[in-house]
Amino acid sequence: MALKAIAREPIKGTGGLRYVLLADFREVKVDMSAVETTGLATITLADGTVIDNTNNPFVKIEMNKQSGNVANVYTGDAANGSGENAEVVTMVFGNAQKNAERTVAIQGMLNIYTVAIAVDKNNQTLVLGATDGCDATGDANGTGTAGTDLNGHSVTLTGMEPLLAPSISEADLAILEVPKTV
Repeated sequence: MALKAIAREPIKGTGGLRYVLLADFREVKVDMSAVETTGLATITLADGTVIDNTNNPFVKIEMNKQSGNVANVYTGDAANGSGENAEVVTMVFGNAQKNAERTVAIQGMLNIYTVAIAVDKNNQTLVLGATDGCDATGDANGTGTAGTDLNGHSVTLTGMEPLLAPSISEADLAILEVPKTV
């Protein structure tokens, strides 16, 4: 694969996540075959069926305030010619809105591998857990002491993948972001 020059964007944009789409890793298939050429993955149901509004397995969890972030850290091993990408998404959301529904969604995440599609405030997407799924590696629920503290749940999902997290197309995102919001 040839190296390409990537122009630096003059304005980085706004930080933070708008929302995260979550699905059970066993229910979806992330096709990575076009990632090297386009940077985009496609997502179907595990049996290859195209996802639409009647069979969408994703749950949309919206972030509030300036909460939530994603980190991708690739570590290469030159001696072995291999490497892995540690993917971490931290979701922080308040208790006040839809608490019961969020608690059910969070409890579900703690018990399964998930595929997470993180959408930031610039509408950029990252598909986390594409080949091996993500584990819930942390869950905290509490209140802050200052008026600016974020109250509520903080859930951390972690995945180890062979490649950097790909994006999905705007058209695919439009279909996948229709699910039930919690």
